[in-house]
Amino acid sequence: MPDTDNEIEEESLPHYMVTTGLICSSFSLVASGCMIVSYLMNRKQREHFYYFWVFHLAIADFLISAGGLYDWINANSFQCILFSAVLNMGLLCAYFFINYIAFVLYYSTSRTLETRLLYTQRVKIVACTYLLVLGLAIGPIFTDSYGSGGTYCWLKPARDIPLWIWTILEYYIPISATTIFTSYLYKRIYDNFKAENQIGVTGAKYIWVLLLIPLIYCLTNFLSVVDRVFIYFDMYKDWLQLIHILLRQLQGLYHALLYGYAAIKTSLKIETIVVPFRASQNNLSKTL
Repeated sequence: MPDTDNEIEEESLPHYMVTTGLICSSFSLVASGCMIVSYLMNRKQREHFYYFWVFHLAIADFLISAGGLYDWINANSFQCILFSAVLNMGLLCAYFFINYIAFVLYYSTSRTLETRLLYTQRVKIVACTYLLVLGLAIGPIFTDSYGSGGTYCWLKPARDIPLWIWTILEYYIPISATTIFTSYLYKRIYDNFKAENQIGVTGAKYIWVLLLIPLIYCLTNFLSVVDRVFIYFDMYKDWLQLIHILLRQLQGLYHALLYGYAAIKTSLKIETIVVPFRASQNNLSKTL
């Protein structure tokens, strides 16, 4: 991997790589934008707790897609720093909202948990999340940690202590925690279905469809970790970067397709997206 001032120069990035990144980011930008507009324009969607969290995930996808539109003209420019902060804020928001979505789905399948408190506190949770993420996204600016991240403007490859701190805090820890947490909740959801003999019912089938959203996020980010490791050890691979772009920068499109599929299939009716015993016990018609 070329290493000038610990950054990847523009000429080291093949033209097709830049073009692919811009195309993928554009598709996801449009798809996530459609999700946002769909939620805001549809009263029934706004009344459902699950789609409330998916809406904020769409905002995160929109920021990620917007951050991926920059084509690395100058890794030290103000524009690169700005797009890095936007991309980083989107990624951090997505980590939180992916976990919230998995948690809400787990709530909807558990007899022992009450969803009302989570529902009433949703605005405070979201506000605190955005404030925390904003602070984390601004932080690297003061340590000159934004620049060419290998595939797009983001955190520079970790070469010194501040960069290592930001990379671990804002990348490796969130990805690892999200993967572990969602995997644990998947297992608990399956156990809940199995205990209630609900695995084959309609509601259970659609719960698994909805769970694909956090699952896809984990899968699309796995190769980004591998890519980051390769870059750190100066083992830059065009093919790995290309797969990374196709997975990461298209995740907004993947989420939009699943969101549309779930909305159409369920027709936004609670009985098709929540296990029946939860719907009847907790009157969740306005919360999920």
